[in-house]
Amino acid sequence: MRIEKARNVIKYVGPKGGFRYISYEYISEDGITNHVSNGSKSDADKLIGVFNQYGINVVIKTI
Repeated sequence: MRIEKARNVIKYVGPKGGFRYISYEYISEDGITNHVSNGSKSDADKLIGVFNQYGINVVIKTI
């Protein structure tokens, strides 16, 4: 996975601000667009840290 090429990164939270899931997409080395979502808060926190390192914007949406 080429996480440094991620785009459309969205962190979804509930009405009180609690974490629901994170989603993003990336283009694999063979040119296929992959859509990923993850409901683990600890995984999402790690991913957000990596996205921040690469300057990738993380949008927060309330569901």
